[in-house]
Amino acid sequence: MPQKKKSSLSKYNRRAKRMRQVRSQETNEDREHRLAYNREQTAESRASESSFNNETRLATDRERHALSRASETLTNYSQRLKVDRERHIESRALETFTEHSERLTADRERHAESRASETFTQYSDRLTADRERHAEFRASETFTECSERLTADRERHAESRASETFTQYSERLTADRERHAESFASETFTQYSERLTADRERHVESRASETFTECSERLTADRESHAESRASETLTQYSERLTADRERHARSRASESFTQYEARLAADRESRSVSRTHETQQEHDLRLELARGYYENSLQHRNELLSLQRERVQAIRSNETESERAIRLQADRIRTFINRSPTFTPPSMDRENYTDLPWVDKENSGFTYTFNIDYSEFVEIGRMIRTCSHCQSLKWSK
Repeated sequence: MPQKKKSSLSKYNRRAKRMRQVRSQETNEDREHRLAYNREQTAESRASESSFNNETRLATDRERHALSRASETLTNYSQRLKVDRERHIESRALETFTEHSERLTADRERHAESRASETFTQYSDRLTADRERHAEFRASETFTECSERLTADRERHAESRASETFTQYSERLTADRERHAESFASETFTQYSERLTADRERHVESRASETFTECSERLTADRESHAESRASETLTQYSERLTADRERHARSRASESFTQYEARLAADRESRSVSRTHETQQEHDLRLELARGYYENSLQHRNELLSLQRERVQAIRSNETESERAIRLQADRIRTFINRSPTFTPPSMDRENYTDLPWVDKENSGFTYTFNIDYSEFVEIGRMIRTCSHCQSLKWSK
């Protein structure tokens, strides 16, 4: 005997029909009043429920939503998202500035509580789900939708940055640096290479599609941002930044091939040529003035280093004994003779290509190392077979 289908008379009873009729006849004011009353009742109910009841209700809601989402078709899914967007847009358009601020504050607190209680596995699963969802959404959007989304993001970011205080600005930058540092520290070499490759491709596409005006505005904004950042950094931060830049440049230059080296130099020449072509006379004069200032500062720094070196050498010379002075002068004569000799060969070549000098003065010659002396024959010092007659300790045989 076939199983009877579940009755759906509850959808068509008198109470349901009466509620639909009442809802269809209510005005916007009545609807807002009813929704506000429902929100107050829901808030009172949520405030009085225990932690166990709260978890049970949330778990039940999640299961119900999961079952509903799993059984819906693609058409139902699209319609549901469309209805949600329209409902959110209408709700956001009607809310006041106070309601907008309260909603954002409540969202931040709710997200903070949720993020603080999640485990590392839940954190990773959430990020993975977000990436997949964003990737699917970005892959299905048109060029117009992409442009509108980017424009809306820029406007939203500009409004948010314009309204933040200096303290909020500093806290945001600090949080971004810490988040980036944690992300970079945990990524593998493959992920690091893929991230750099994706960044390069994205920057190349962005630079290729921008106009000359956009390029000039971007460079101007970069210069102002760098100038403000450099003006506010301390001497310690300045030194750390220069050290990190040197290490990064050294690693990059050491790992590049000759082809990449030539391509980098050619790109630098073209970039400078294009920049010099489009600069005005005022920018030209300013660039030359900055170059002169940099040269003068560099020359002054070099002179200061040489002066400090002369003072250090004079202090060393004033404290050396006659024997140390004689050894130093003898080492200088040998080094000068070798350097001026026509048969001199640089130390970068093999030792077989030049004649070794004999190690004559071994006493007190530890600080007069000469690369022309072959010290390899003096490395073998034998075994510890000699016995001291005074303390009976073992000595090297040579």
